[in-house]
Amino acid sequence: MIRLLLLLSCLSLCMCGGSPAGFAVFQFVSGEVYILQNGDETLRVRAGVGDRARSSDTIVTGEDSAAELLIKHMGIIRLGPSSRINLSELRREGNIQIRVQEGRAGLFINKLKSNTRVNVVTPTITAGVRGTKFLVGVDEGQDSKFALFDGALGLTEPTGKGEEVVLDQPGEVRLAPGETLSADSVQELSAESIAEMKALEEMTALDRQPPPDASLLPGGVREAAPGGEDLAVPEKE
Repeated sequence: MIRLLLLLSCLSLCMCGGSPAGFAVFQFVSGEVYILQNGDETLRVRAGVGDRARSSDTIVTGEDSAAELLIKHMGIIRLGPSSRINLSELRREGNIQIRVQEGRAGLFINKLKSNTRVNVVTPTITAGVRGTKFLVGVDEGQDSKFALFDGALGLTEPTGKGEEVVLDQPGEVRLAPGETLSADSVQELSAESIAEMKALEEMTALDRQPPPDASLLPGGVREAAPGGEDLAVPEKE
């Protein structure tokens, strides 16, 4: 009877149209890059090209290290040195949520499908992404910034306080803990943000390791990076 109930429960979940969990694929790794499975420091695994990170995993880069991940149905994330992100939620077609906890991340988002929602969360700002290229930064004091280079972002505070700010032209927003988000928070792109994004855009020139051969991956497909280069990513779990 218990087995029958479990089977019926699984069938019910499938019929409800729940979207299966997706994954991110490492396209580039330089230096010390780790996957913390389910965010657990005791489950730390060294990452390499072709490895996968899944929902709830945390990605950490060391000093003088960098990484590039491809998330199917979303686009590419490039991480700079001493950075940490959590892949809070990854769905093949549905919700995708990335938490930037420390350091710098450049996001290059494809044109999203109508049923795909992408949110990027920092300690002080949450961004709803609308097909774009932007930089996210979190400093030691939990100060956060979003620097937009192309596309649009809908910015709110995780606490629900403050105004909703739509950033639809190049510019940036910085917010420290305790500050309130408003239209006055929007500033011109800083020289610092421009330099940081440039470094992330050019980082794959650093002794790039070749991407995995698509012919060796089951169900392999090819997708284009922001610069137009074809990258291999496995289709199946």
